[in-house]
Amino acid sequence: MQSTLRDVAYAFRSLRKNPAFTLTALITLALGIGASTAIFSVVNAVLLRPLPYANPQTLTIVTSDLAARNVNDFPFPAADIKDMRDEGKLFSGLAAVFTFKQAFTDDNGQAQLVRGANVTTNLFSLLGARVAAGRDFRDDDGTPQAPLPAPGAPGAGGAAAPPSVPATAILSYGFWQRQFGGDRSVIGKMISIGGGRALVVGVAPRDFELLFPPRFHVATTPDIYTAARINWATASRINVAFRIIGRMKPGVSVSQAQSQMDGIVTDLKQRFPIKATAGLRFRVVPMHQELVSDVRAAILALMGGVTFVLLVGSGLMLRSFALLARANPGFDPEGMLTFNAANPDLRTPEQRAAFVRVMQQRLAALPGVTAVTTAFPLPFDGQESNARWGTEVAVNDPAAFQQADVAVVVPGYFDVMRTRLLAGRAFTEADNVPTSTSVMIDRVLAAKAFPGQSAIGRRLFVRFRGDQPEWLDVIGVVDQERRVTPAADGREQIYFTDGQIGFGGGTWVVRTAGDPAQLGVSVRGAVAQIDPLTLVTDVQPMSVYVNQVRAPTRFALALIGAFAVIALVLAAVGLYGVLSTVVRQRTAEIGVRMAFGAPKERIFRQMIGEGMRLSVVGVGVGVLAALALTRAMASMLVGVKPTDPITFVAIAVLFLGIAALSCWLPARRAAAMDPAIALRDD
Repeated sequence: MQSTLRDVAYAFRSLRKNPAFTLTALITLALGIGASTAIFSVVNAVLLRPLPYANPQTLTIVTSDLAARNVNDFPFPAADIKDMRDEGKLFSGLAAVFTFKQAFTDDNGQAQLVRGANVTTNLFSLLGARVAAGRDFRDDDGTPQAPLPAPGAPGAGGAAAPPSVPATAILSYGFWQRQFGGDRSVIGKMISIGGGRALVVGVAPRDFELLFPPRFHVATTPDIYTAARINWATASRINVAFRIIGRMKPGVSVSQAQSQMDGIVTDLKQRFPIKATAGLRFRVVPMHQELVSDVRAAILALMGGVTFVLLVGSGLMLRSFALLARANPGFDPEGMLTFNAANPDLRTPEQRAAFVRVMQQRLAALPGVTAVTTAFPLPFDGQESNARWGTEVAVNDPAAFQQADVAVVVPGYFDVMRTRLLAGRAFTEADNVPTSTSVMIDRVLAAKAFPGQSAIGRRLFVRFRGDQPEWLDVIGVVDQERRVTPAADGREQIYFTDGQIGFGGGTWVVRTAGDPAQLGVSVRGAVAQIDPLTLVTDVQPMSVYVNQVRAPTRFALALIGAFAVIALVLAAVGLYGVLSTVVRQRTAEIGVRMAFGAPKERIFRQMIGEGMRLSVVGVGVGVLAALALTRAMASMLVGVKPTDPITFVAIAVLFLGIAALSCWLPARRAAAMDPAIALRDD
């Protein structure tokens, strides 16, 4: 014990005699401990923390792809879910969900737009979530409304219609508190949602969330959950909407579950040839793995990275973000205010068409407004709509069908968005009618469908407005409005008019020469004058949507960049400390050299050279490590390859420059020594 105390005392005396070394050691320890703690905190929060569900290791997300049409993460039609449930014996359950926005009207007649979720009745029980009040959904909550008797059928003549059975609803805990003050008496009462009525049977757990990757467009915290009322016997195989969560039975592996799903897909392809030609496939992915897939690359690069690798990673992300900021998304997002306007009382196409016309006129008359339009979906707004298309070849060969994004717009839309018209003409009011067969396409689809030819006047075979494809006439070609990232072309696009789809508009866009955020109050006032029952929500500049698609790149840049700076400081401090120690240990040697005539410049170059040799070796090792590790970041980069030579060279120069600066102070001190004093050093 006494020996240990003497050693500690000696260590403190040594540290007191060398304050520079002591400070270097303390800085190194502080940065190292802080960086390690921060890295572990990020890793724990994102990669290690278990999901907030019961037995999360058995939960999976099941998704579908249309490989032949280059479509991933495709939603499911209800009929396919029935087959999966019937034949998926390795799953203890499969739950389906899709989310949307709908109107909620309180007892005072005040309406608001809320987030809704239509879910199969087993969702909460499958996830092991117990309701906070009331009861969970029961199987009979999913019983569909009985259809009216067909004309001429027995009992049709004068018979009373079957009684209307209300939908059943479970409120989110937050909505229950906000709207009803946590009053349990709401359970068992009827509420008005989406133009219909629903019976409240329960309240979801306090912190319950629907966890899906952002690209699935599923609301994390819906306000109202309604039981899906599906007639499985007649369910559609065309209309897609649902996302699937599966729970594997105990002892079942993901590969076994995947094999069973492969068998179900094989059967579906044999029964429905269109699924075979689309290249249908199902994927079973552990839920946790799917949820962290978008950020896993950045986290793993952070964990495995050393100084040079982190610097290269941050350099790649910086270049990606710069390209993203400068990229042309195919339209001008500046100076635009966007918002949604929902009115559940507009039930007929004529009413909806009149509403759209009045909205355009009143909004255009507001001071500062230069143009108005509406569309569904808008670029980057997180909503999606798509359809299959083909040319004459697809009539006899269904494998020739491709998948396109679809947008529904009003005449004048492209002028307001400032999207370039490349060929033909834009929509006019003559095209904005239900009987119109006119469509517009973007340059990506034009190049695919009619390579080297004009698309104007040609026809496309498209399935969008009904169960079967129809021939549509191409009247115009526009630049691509990018919808996933501003920096790269996405899937091809087809544009319909609002009138072709039954009117109603979508997200509204108001363009101004000033600050769009300042228009919010006047826009709300104008809409209230048109119809006080219209719900105005999501009022925000278009730039907000653009920033949202940049967010993953910004997150990775901030994460990797912050730790790269720490790692660079650590490397600089470490190199300074090592060289300072070398100079102190070789003080007598340096004195001898100088006493025998060695010039100060040679001593300086020698010390600098020793430090830089270590740095060059570090760069060499770092380059090899970076070439291997940055490949994991490929999916996060925009317009830059993981092996981008400009980034590697720039980071190498930066690293060597910092290293040279770290070596300069100890080398300068060595060159400035007095030989007589240096020779007396012990």
